[in-house]
Amino acid sequence: MSDRAFLAVDLGSECDAWDHRARALSEANLQPKFLQRLGVDYIDLYYQHRVDQSTPIEDTVAELKKLVEDGKVKYIGLSEASPDTIRRAHAVHPITAVQLEWSLWTRDVEEEIIPLCRKHIHVSKQRT
Repeated sequence: MSDRAFLAVDLGSECDAWDHRARALSEANLQPKFLQRLGVDYIDLYYQHRVDQSTPIEDTVAELKKLVEDGKVKYIGLSEASPDTIRRAHAVHPITAVQLEWSLWTRDVEEEIIPLCRKHIHVSKQRT
């Protein structure tokens, strides 16, 4: 049993007015100083915040996969991703979790995303 909490972070986007776009994923996102400030050697779950429409998800997940291979991240998650994006990302590296908006008012995720994730991907409700 671990003596530390499970650490999930939501990183990888810059906000420019109302436009969400992902920063280039690289070592810069998980510099040793970032991990030191958190007091950890690795992140348990790294959520890619929003999907960068100008970068293929395959490229984004390939960069996240490098962080897994380097031991800086254990699991990869996506935030606010479509079913197609989840499938394409999962083909590059297993996606462990999907963070999404799900409420009494936002139930469209029950049509495709929940069934897609049901067997192998954890679903986390995004704070609304």
